[in-house]
Amino acid sequence: MSHSIIPASLAIKSMRDNGYKTAAHAIAELIDNSLQAKAKTVQLLCIDGYTVNTKRKLQQLEEIAILDDGIGMSPKILQESLQFGGSSHRDDPNGIGKFGMGLPNASISQCRRVDVWSWKNGKTYKTFLDVDLIESGDIESVPVPVEEEIPDKWLEASKASQSDSGTLIVWSKLDRVNWKTSKSIYTHSERLVGRMYRYFIQENKCQILFKSYLEKVSLSLSIEEVFKANDPLYLLKGTSLKALPVPFQNDCLFRIFEKPQEIEIDLGDGKSSVVTITYSFVDKECHSSIRSLPNIKTEVGGTEWGKHCADNIGISIVRAKRELELTKILTNGKPQERWWGVEVAFEPALDEFFGVTNNKQAAVNFEDIDLKKEAHLNGYEDDEIEFLKVFKHEDPYRWYMHKIVSEIKRNIKHLRKETPSDKRLIGDVNYAKNVPYSEQVSDVVITSRVDRGYKTKEEETVSTESKDDQIALLAKEFEFTSNLPKVEAKQKAANAIENNHKLKFLEGKLIGNAFFDVTSKAGITLVTINEDHEFYEFYTRLSQEHGELLKLLLSSWARCEGEASSRQQRDMQDIRGQWGRMLSDFFFDLKSEA
Repeated sequence: MSHSIIPASLAIKSMRDNGYKTAAHAIAELIDNSLQAKAKTVQLLCIDGYTVNTKRKLQQLEEIAILDDGIGMSPKILQESLQFGGSSHRDDPNGIGKFGMGLPNASISQCRRVDVWSWKNGKTYKTFLDVDLIESGDIESVPVPVEEEIPDKWLEASKASQSDSGTLIVWSKLDRVNWKTSKSIYTHSERLVGRMYRYFIQENKCQILFKSYLEKVSLSLSIEEVFKANDPLYLLKGTSLKALPVPFQNDCLFRIFEKPQEIEIDLGDGKSSVVTITYSFVDKECHSSIRSLPNIKTEVGGTEWGKHCADNIGISIVRAKRELELTKILTNGKPQERWWGVEVAFEPALDEFFGVTNNKQAAVNFEDIDLKKEAHLNGYEDDEIEFLKVFKHEDPYRWYMHKIVSEIKRNIKHLRKETPSDKRLIGDVNYAKNVPYSEQVSDVVITSRVDRGYKTKEEETVSTESKDDQIALLAKEFEFTSNLPKVEAKQKAANAIENNHKLKFLEGKLIGNAFFDVTSKAGITLVTINEDHEFYEFYTRLSQEHGELLKLLLSSWARCEGEASSRQQRDMQDIRGQWGRMLSDFFFDLKSEA
């Protein structure tokens, strides 16, 4: 009696937990196989059935299939294709396959049964894997392929006659697919598949189709779509991005930043391979054009174009023209990150260097290496310069990775300067040059919130005051609070009313412990900074940039207080006073020392 080191019934349970992020990522493995097999057309086919749940009939995904017109497989290769590690592409130095885990790994991560038909030279063969049969011990190896024709149902679903060669893979018993209908499969896979295979799609090397059916007595077509390229660098045309407005309809949303960098990696034994890094950033004129569209009542980030870019934030890691992942390790979490893109491209010769996982979902060695920490771990905590001298010799792969990431970080700094910030977004609103940045940003944000229905009590009430009355009321407040001369106060008030400003900062002596006060006059929020507060002296020493940032912080509080209910406003006023006292305690001793 033989005893396997790892019995198949136990191994299959462990292999099912192989780390595919979603069903779309698992499906991508099958598309990889089709492209490796030189397929010109790949069809993702989904069939829904009905299930009864609490006396209701609900649509539920029952089968998923991938059908291609590639070169097909012989019976021997077909059987090997369902063996873990049995890929015939393992020795292909340039292919997107080669790991030999894709088909079986991806399949059993989502379903309990996978059937595979493949045909060439006029004959069709079929074999399968069934988790239930493996767990019960009824089968311990991939069944020998047998001649069997493709079921008519799948030819009907594909709307095509059987090609001269190709492969059909069908998943059934879908116990681990995280989306329950064909529509949700398409919704979640559309941009991911389009991004992963953008170069294959854009270069017309392959067409990837999606078709969804509801199976009653016969198949009823629900969805039929062609996957479009999704380019996170926004340098390709004809992608899934909505067409740009006139006159940019034939242009790209982004522009290339300088020329792509090429960094050659020494692999030893006289071999090397190149990493190509491409940078892009939003075209400012196109961005401004979107912002000025008459139907746009939000910032560009809130438009369809901005939302599309927000889904593509990160560094795109591309292996053999197929994206592995979109990592965010070098981003800062701010919305403005959507307005630039970086792609790191390499060939399979660098798989070990990048640490490509066998499911092709990540490059685990792509990391921001902390040189100080690295020096410390290697015993050079007091001499980083000396450590750098030996780093390349002792750990060349990590040295090269540090070089790559350092270059990317350096260029990202430039990209951030080239891409729109809130300050640049409001630059085309024609404000007077003497209007502080914090007030300009506040005007834009408050206007956006009002347009979306978030209003203060004053904004909800239609004012019956004339413009002259509003100016007089506001001028009186400026004169009283900030001790401004009447003429200057009136000019300042007129400017605020005429330009429809939403928020103004004042400085004056306030009664009480609060560092700042919030009130509203003539429909304008007034934030007054207390000159008698312990913190005021430190506030006046801040740089202009830091002072404006602090004002933005106070602006957000003022707006929050203005939109609150009457009871919440009273509570917030009390908290302002309590916080002001605490702020005085923290800075009293420092002021004495100063």
